[in-house]
Amino acid sequence: IAPGLLVFAVLLAVGLADGGVFPRTWRLGASAIFAVAAAALLARERIAVRPLELGAVAALGAFTVWIGLSATWSGNLAQAERALLYVGGLLAVLVLAERRSVAHLLAGTLAGITLVVAYGLSIYLFTSPPLDPFEGALLHQPFGYANALGIFVAIGLLLAVGLGSVAAAGP
Repeated sequence: IAPGLLVFAVLLAVGLADGGVFPRTWRLGASAIFAVAAAALLARERIAVRPLELGAVAALGAFTVWIGLSATWSGNLAQAERALLYVGGLLAVLVLAERRSVAHLLAGTLAGITLVVAYGLSIYLFTSPPLDPFEGALLHQPFGYANALGIFVAIGLLLAVGLGSVAAAGP
């Protein structure tokens, strides 16, 4: 259940923090996720990570280093911080999740998406938010950008349909 709870907590925290648009969210999120991954590495007796999965973490880590090196000339390492959050997320999922916990991982993802979208929808329906200068009256909270929220909803819908079809098919 731990992978599902982790992904739920991360999606909820980052989603409600303006959808993770700002670097402060990336720093805090990356720190928390790496702490969880380190705790899992220390606490678990056996961790089965396949070479392909290690390669994915290494490739994403190398890409993050590339982003960081490319950003040094500008003095703005924010995008490298965001990429580091992705590396930590992938690492945490790989060291926490097992094949039998994939359903929990996906259910936690769907629950996190659902709560973030429900929060944005409740703001839209039950309060009278002022017109946004860029988004107008579109549903855009908590992300601040209607297309980003729409993509987030689409991911949740696809995940819900996939989980529903697997549940309907049975074991």
